[in-house]
Formats: sequence, C-alpha cells, structure tokens
Amino acid sequence: MSTDVIRSRRSVSGFQIIEVLLAIAVSSIVILPLLNLLNVMYFGMRNGAGPTGISSRQDVPLGFASGKQCIVASSILERALEGDTGVFTVDSLSHADLGISSTTQMGSLSFMGMDLIASLDSSSTTEPDFASFDFSGYAKSGSKDIGVKLHADTGPGYVNHTAEGLKVYAANTSVSSQAHSFAIESADRQAGLSAPELGYVFPGSNSNTNPITKKILPYRGMLIVGTQKSVLPEIHLFEKASGKVLSAIDTEYGINDISAWRDRLVILGPQDPEMQVFDISDPDRPVLASSFDFPGGSGNGRSAGIFGDILYVGRSKGGNELLTFELAAEGIREIDSLKIGASVDKIIPSSKGALLFTSNEYGELYAAVFDVGHGNRRIMRLVHLGTDLPGRVSDYACLGNQMYLSIKSDEFPLSVLTPKLK
Repeated sequence: MSTDVIRSRRSVSGFQIIEVLLAIAVSSIVILPLLNLLNVMYFGMRNGAGPTGISSRQDVPLGFASGKQCIVASSILERALEGDTGVFTVDSLSHADLGISSTTQMGSLSFMGMDLIASLDSSSTTEPDFASFDFSGYAKSGSKDIGVKLHADTGPGYVNHTAEGLKVYAANTSVSSQAHSFAIESADRQAGLSAPELGYVFPGSNSNTNPITKKILPYRGMLIVGTQKSVLPEIHLFEKASGKVLSAIDTEYGINDISAWRDRLVILGPQDPEMQVFDISDPDRPVLASSFDFPGGSGNGRSAGIFGDILYVGRSKGGNELLTFELAAEGIREIDSLKIGASVDKIIPSSKGALLFTSNEYGELYAAVFDVGHGNRRIMRLVHLGTDLPGRVSDYACLGNQMYLSIKSDEFPLSVLTPKLK
C-alpha cells in the first residue's frame, strides 16, 4: 500500500473525527437547550406555572402550589452570591391598573396558566373574595390592560387560597364552613368560580366559636386547614375529595403558618413552642414528633418554606429571625440561625438559599445565601437587595422570569419584580 493511500485514509479519519466533534458541539449548543426547554415547559405546565414556570426538576420545592416555583428566585440568589445587588426592577400596579376598588388589598397569590388568582380583602360588600386576572399581555409586552376575568364570593370575611391543578381551595371565615374548593370548569377558564363545589367544616363551628382560618394546605389527598386560637382544635385534616374530617390537632395557641414534608406536618405558632412537628403518616391519628423553642429573643414562628430537605423558618423581630433545619426521616436538626433585625414576613426558598421579605418600614428584600460552591449548608451571608417595594409583602407567585408580590399598600396592591439582564 502506498504512503499516499495511507495518508489519504488518515486524512479521511481525521476529518471524520472533526465532524463527530463538531456534531457533538452543535448538539450541546442546540439540542440540549431545546430538550431543557421542553423539560421546563412540561413541568411548568404540569404544575400550572405557565410555559416557563420552573427551571428544572431539582428546583421544584415539594408540596408547593401553582406559581410557587420561581426561577427568578434562583437567578437573584445566584447574582447575590456574585456580590451583585442591583439585580431587578420593580413595577408597581395600582388599583386602577387591576380594575379593583381603591380600598381592596391583595392577599394570597397563585397562577393558573397565565391567570393570576388573588385573594381580595375589601371594605366593600360588593367586592369578591378572590378573583383571577389575565396577565398574558402584561407578561409578554408589559400591557396594563389587565382587568378581572373571574371572581367568587365565599361569604363574610377575608379569604386565603391556594391553587392546585384546576382546583382553587379557599379559606373562609364564615361559620358555615372553614374552606371551600372551586373547580375551574372550562379549559379556557371563562367560567367555574361562581359557586363552591365542596365545603370543609370544623365540627362544632358556629357563631360562638367562629374559627378564623389562617392557612390551607393541599397535601397527599388531604386538605389541611389551620386557624387562629379558638375553643376548637386549631388544625383539621380533611379528605380532600369528600370533605370528610380525618382528624384534628389542638395547638392551644393557633397557627401562623403550616408546611409539610413527607409524613411530617410543620406548625409555626405565636407562642412557645414556636414550632411543632407532627407525624401524619396515619392521617387519622397525628402524633407529636418534636417541638422547638427557638433561641434568642422573644420572637415567634411566623413563616416557613421548604426546599428539598431544608426547612427555612422566619420569625418576628426579636433575635435570630431566620433559622434553617435539615429534615430527615429520623428527625429534624437545626443547621444555622441568623439575626436580621426585622420580622420575616415571607420566605422564597431555593437551592441557593432563600429570599426574605421583611417587616421594616417598607417591604425590604434580603437574600440569605449559602456557600454552595463548597457544599456548605450553613448561611454564608445576608445580602440587602433593596427597599424598592411600596410596602410589606403578603404573598408571592411566579410566572416565567417574573415574581408577582401582593403588597400591603393603599396605592399599589401588586408589584412585579423582573431580573435585569447582566
């Protein structure tokens, strides 16, 4: 065989190798991002968060309602880790922008597709308890032609809610029932909120007991409903599909927040013990597994957030206002605590750390970040991200790369936070 033939074959082999490498490079540039986008769209739409509602499987907190998976939170925390604090813009929407009365305050938020569902608190007797708003135009182009799409009135009193699939679960302060479920009956969500399909009633509820509902949590076929201090047990576990009462938990002092992880129910309250953890593996017989009196100051358990096996706890002002715990089958272990100097109203957890909305003069936004590069699960530092919000934050929901915040404000009941491009 001639040398020229050997060189020719080697040249062809070399070109084949180069072609393979180029093909791999093109695949990594084009195909993998496309697959990731499809993955994001699938999980986002499956969780009711819109086509870009979540970033990946590992960024989906357990047991979170629609719109609570926030790629924007991870983006802000990553920038905070790099020392960049000017990472977002804030657009505050007025009552007129939203088409609601000037006395209305927004409470709990969730997304169902491109529709923002908001609990409403108003002195007006004609204002609905909660409503949905079409934010498709705003999300795409910033159009403030929003307006109310659907609305529902569940009776007297302020309503909290959560959304799951095509169901809305609303907490009611009336004496007839403590919660309702609503079905979104049509695919385009143009009807279906006019009347509840099912009520969840505390046994013994009447005009004398009248428990005030604080939090509702759909979880593993149950609806867990918690109230302020009452002569009745403050937490009831219902069978979600039928409204049947499974069991009750008497905390003796009411609840501020509840969250769940595997077969554990985490309860935060206004008095010691500030946190109680119940084993609900048998929903008919909840068992107290552990309780915690938090160190430092006279604060009380105020807000909770769970990401993976990390529990974030926010307290009212009084020292060590943020605590982190590791969740495990054998028990709960405190990892770290941090003094902030203000109450923590709301926590948005992420694999990078947590965003904290606090109760200073305004709704200030902080980031508590981990040294994730070294696998350290202790809080590395607290970063102050700004005071650009018009008031204290009540709740949040995310759509794509935007975070929607209900605000306690007489002028701007809703603010939208959008990350800046690098």
